Amino acid sequence: MKYVFMVLVMLFIVGLGIYMLVTGNYHLLHSYHYATTPEAERPQLAKETGVCLIVCGLSTGLLITNYSVLTILGLIFFIASIGAMLACIVHHNGALFSFATTPSIQNKHHSTRFSFRTALVGIVLVVVFVALSAPAVYMMATGDPRLLHYYHYEHVSAQAMPAFTFWEGFCMLGLSIGGAITALGGIVLYAAPHKHAGKILCGLGVLIFVASLAGMLLVIQYFNGSIMGSA
Repeated sequence: MKYVFMVLVMLFIVGLGIYMLVTGNYHLLHSYHYATTPEAERPQLAKETGVCLIVCGLSTGLLITNYSVLTILGLIFFIASIGAMLACIVHHNGALFSFATTPSIQNKHHSTRFSFRTALVGIVLVVVFVALSAPAVYMMATGDPRLLHYYHYEHVSAQAMPAFTFWEGFCMLGLSIGGAITALGGIVLYAAPHKHAGKILCGLGVLIFVASLAGMLLVIQYFNGSIMGSA
């Protein structure tokens, strides 16, 4: 069943990519990824993003194999496709997150001024991501891997389990921190679209998040011998 699920995920991602590549429909992207992209460039952005999604989807197929070389190759393509997708957005949009300030693009009721509501949403998002770090801290402190899917540690030896749970928890903590920084950067960018601080925070957060995700997969591969374990 786990392989069926992963194959369905792969087909879904690839399907989205093919659709965007063929149609040039950019509305599947978040609006802040194309808000300041010129209208004429938006179909091209969609097509480039579609290619990246196709590669990303196909790479997940390699991640579920029981061969280390293919798994690592899949991980490389997975990270590269995400990086390329973000680069395409920045190239066309000028920033990973942007909010139009001209009346022709921006809703007249929308304001980019910092407000109490903006601050509250930002605080809630950061708290949510920080709260997600609790399982990571628990794993690092107790050495209990049961918060993971069993097939991620079914081949890990008892001697290696403490190191496995520590590094897996460490990478999970990185996911939460990266997510919190990205959320904070998004709020700062929303309040001050022309300031560099928000863009820097978003970029740093995404970098930490992607690196942590890669780390989690590599730790599982190294200690377990396979991302998905045995059939």
